Amino acid sequence: MAWDTDSTLIFNPQFKGARNRLLFSYLGVMVGILATAGFLVYKVVERTIYDEFGDRMDQLTNAAVLTMDLIIHEMEEIDEHYDDEDDDELPVTEGNGTVIPLSFRELIEKHKDNSVLELPPSTLMSHGYGVEWFDTNYRRLIQEGNLFPKATIARTAQSESILIEAGHIYVFTRPIYQESDEGDEGEKLIGYIRASESMKPLQAELNRLRWGLVIGIFMAFILATIAGFWLTQQSLKPAVKSFNQLKQFTADASHELRSPLTAIMTTISVLRSHPERIEPEDAKKFSAIASASEQMQEMVEDLLLLARLDGQPIKSMSQWREIPLDEMLEDLVELAEVKAEEKDISLKVDALPQVFILGDSGQLMRLFSNLLDNAIYYTNHGGKVTVAMEKVSGGVTIAFQDTGIGIDPEQIPYVFERFWRSDTARSVRKRGTGLGLAIVHSIVQFHGGNITVTSELGVGSCFQVRLPGF
Repeated sequence: MAWDTDSTLIFNPQFKGARNRLLFSYLGVMVGILATAGFLVYKVVERTIYDEFGDRMDQLTNAAVLTMDLIIHEMEEIDEHYDDEDDDELPVTEGNGTVIPLSFRELIEKHKDNSVLELPPSTLMSHGYGVEWFDTNYRRLIQEGNLFPKATIARTAQSESILIEAGHIYVFTRPIYQESDEGDEGEKLIGYIRASESMKPLQAELNRLRWGLVIGIFMAFILATIAGFWLTQQSLKPAVKSFNQLKQFTADASHELRSPLTAIMTTISVLRSHPERIEPEDAKKFSAIASASEQMQEMVEDLLLLARLDGQPIKSMSQWREIPLDEMLEDLVELAEVKAEEKDISLKVDALPQVFILGDSGQLMRLFSNLLDNAIYYTNHGGKVTVAMEKVSGGVTIAFQDTGIGIDPEQIPYVFERFWRSDTARSVRKRGTGLGLAIVHSIVQFHGGNITVTSELGVGSCFQVRLPGF
């Protein structure tokens, strides 16, 4: 399966960070693509719906224009030959006396012989539409449909066609022009036609589209997350394989080097225990060999430790021991006092009593001793080194502050890299493997904590370790 080689991905912080960065980058790109695609689809469909709406309104008014001349003529006749005695011909009025105009259907019934008075029934009679005919004085002549805006025609009438929104109604007002009589130039205005349509069906359709896109994008995002996780795992498998091979090689090489190094150091020790057997001119050579062997042995032990830390998952807290942190730090400071006195360095520990953490005591001892030794080593004569503890939310911080040579701020990102040493550190300490801070960083991560550095050249450095409490 694809998950067989992923144990390092899960437990190694470097690979976890790389995997998460790749996954979040991929998801960020996918979110951008899906959101952009959804927005464009919505806008295209919205534009299409509004264009269809505009076409319907235009067709409706075009059909109504054909009847304008005859409607004006018929309404003038009704006004001139109104029969006051015929009750059936009396106009209908509202309570305030306002005359309710005839409907288009009623006018057709009165003039069945006029075939011109026809509009597409499917258009006029459908729910949510309305058409009104007005004369030049904005008087409504007739109407048809079941939707009419409250705004007067004077507010919506213009010299050209205009589409406006009034609440949930879109209103399309179109002026009607007719060629002038002979001798007159141009066209004259004979009235207006106002068509109205409810926007509720359109808005409901757009709401359904929005919800459909949101659900679709959400489902696509879930699938993209699953695919992204699998793809990032697959893309890191070659790196994991190479890392595992390198780690195994480092462990094997370090282990194999221990035997010859032990033999060399034993031989040198035996020879140096019998100085009469060593020629005076060879004494310095044997000292150099012994020093190099010790340095090699230290490096081998460090590499083995790093290989073990890289290969082990973070243990659960139930497997760790309860460690009194204040006592551990006080013991380390007491052991380091001899080195500090040699350089006349003021060494102070500010440990809080009764502070316990869970962890591997041997590794934590190595962690704190590395930081304390570095602080003393890179602090000049007469300087000061302080170890301070502070309880914080969810754990405890231990700060190692010195007044030493400091680190160039541009080089701080590299201080925890393996075999890396700054030029300033190399000039002060010739002997060194460049693995001390790498081991510190690995132990801190192994215990689920973090470490930060602040430093200034010539002023000093502060390494702050944060470990989870319990």
